[in-house]
Amino acid sequence: MVKRLSIWCFCLALLFAPQLSLGTESCQIDSFGCPPDFEAGIHWPAVPPESIASVPCHSGTYGRISRKCKKDGTWSEHVNYGCARCPRMTFQNVHWPEGDVDSFVEGNCATCYVGKPEMFCFANATWAYKVRNPCQLLKCPAVLERGVLWPETACTDTITLPCNNRTFGTLSRTCKRNKWGHISGTCARCMANIFEHAKFSNSNVNKFAYGKCLEGYAGRPKRFCYGNATWDNNVIKSCEKIPCPEKIEFGAKWASTLTQGIIHGQCLPGSTGEITRECHKGVWSHVVHGTCHKHCDKPSDNQHHQPAPTPAHCSAQPSHPQCEHP
Repeated sequence: MVKRLSIWCFCLALLFAPQLSLGTESCQIDSFGCPPDFEAGIHWPAVPPESIASVPCHSGTYGRISRKCKKDGTWSEHVNYGCARCPRMTFQNVHWPEGDVDSFVEGNCATCYVGKPEMFCFANATWAYKVRNPCQLLKCPAVLERGVLWPETACTDTITLPCNNRTFGTLSRTCKRNKWGHISGTCARCMANIFEHAKFSNSNVNKFAYGKCLEGYAGRPKRFCYGNATWDNNVIKSCEKIPCPEKIEFGAKWASTLTQGIIHGQCLPGSTGEITRECHKGVWSHVVHGTCHKHCDKPSDNQHHQPAPTPAHCSAQPSHPQCEHP
């Protein structure tokens, strides 16, 4: 320990030297205290032993910094920082960093928000809680797509809507920042199919749909498509099979028929034979097999061997096979 003689004791010694010994304990002190110092970027003033030196915090912070002067007149290595800034926090959709006092601090907008917000930090390291240029919420605009009107929607929100009144189902999509995401879901119609000899195309819901009869059938068929995109099983004016019409062709009479396949014709009067043709989906084919042969009469014995009159259909070509006598 450094022993120094105080000025007060030194003066007493000069005046009362015979009566006062400079070596007495009453005129001695341990130290003058801690001298001025520059540490941690701070100028510390001289202070008495066992006392606390306190200086203001750096610019931008609030509070004081302290350091102890030990009993032996040396500084403590520990520095107590009691400095404060406006604390980190989230307020009005803004992430605020630590802020310097007596100044405006710029924050960062939260997800789905945009802007350049600022808030004042008071000298006592408290926030003003009044935002300048607040953040604005991003939204996806209203839009008509896939026959559905999507309303203005906030960022990250998902919206589900029914399909338009012509289809059945629901559609969903999410607003990503200020842009719409993909549409999910299905809008169904009554699907095309063949039912009761008629072909029906895809149809919107809640309406009648007309079909087209298949080949060989005729009619004006229609059926109802329900709101849940299913067909009614009842067909109005259903398709009817087209008959092959009655005809006289190839020397035979062909009766009207609904039968599909080989049909036998009836040879006309004055002819004989067997003839067939096919009826297919209301249309006659050419002769498939056989023919009808016309008759030519033989001369009779009771006509005194006079030549019999030749039928008109045989006179032109007596050598025709149809006119040859047996």
